Amino acid sequence: MIKDILVAYVHGQHGTLQTGHKLLQMLQEGVSLHQIIVEQHLEIKHTSQFLELFQSIHHIYQLYKENDIHILSIVDEQYPNCLLNCSHPPLVLFYKGDISLLKMKKLGVIAHDNLSLYGERILSEMIVSLPPSVFTGSLLFKTSATLFDSLISTQHKCVIMLSTSFEHYNPLKHIFLQKKLEKTGLVLTELPLECSKVQTLQRIGELVAGISSCLCMIESAKYTLAMYTAYCGIEQNKDIIVAPTPLFQEQVQGNHQLLQQGAYYLLNQQDIIDCLNQSRI
Repeated sequence: MIKDILVAYVHGQHGTLQTGHKLLQMLQEGVSLHQIIVEQHLEIKHTSQFLELFQSIHHIYQLYKENDIHILSIVDEQYPNCLLNCSHPPLVLFYKGDISLLKMKKLGVIAHDNLSLYGERILSEMIVSLPPSVFTGSLLFKTSATLFDSLISTQHKCVIMLSTSFEHYNPLKHIFLQKKLEKTGLVLTELPLECSKVQTLQRIGELVAGISSCLCMIESAKYTLAMYTAYCGIEQNKDIIVAPTPLFQEQVQGNHQLLQQGAYYLLNQQDIIDCLNQSRI
């Protein structure tokens, strides 16, 4: 029942995520949906349409089934515990691929967009050559897209977070890579079908940190999306492992900042394996 209400709320885009969490709390406290609507406890948009969607919930499930999209709600047993540490966890996730990957330890590899030769060497010699692993990221992150493209034909698996619904592609140039990952890994989004919204980079950074067991920073300046993602990980009690970088290069000062704040040093491949082994799923 609660899952059906959440799916109707998210699919119909009837309010903010914050309002959705208040709705979830009230439902879990035993307040009926009718009481919530009638007494107007929450700012739910178009309540009559919301009730109609809920009453015809099987049509919504059929729509996603026809598009080969699966639905995972925050009240489902398979919902990843690691996402619960986000400031506002997704109420509903829509996905294609192997959902069991969420129950495995996952490494989020982050960096600014333009890797140096040093960073590219870390990626190829220390990350790609790891024993079979599960990697997380977003195709919005240039480093993630490069990494995922190189892993397609390997035993590694990839879990990616989209910034759009499955009807859209962002960036469009990675459409074929996304379709391959839908078959070989796991592709997630919190945006429903018929939604034209694009998630902010900050939200994607928070969610990538959320689905990761630990994060590996290759190189970054201080004020980048990679650093924002790293700090989201820290707020979510994720371990961060960081490659040491030259002292006087401005474009890698983010690495120094994270190491000063207690991140683990990445000195060899075993350091990554140890960080993953000690992390929580």
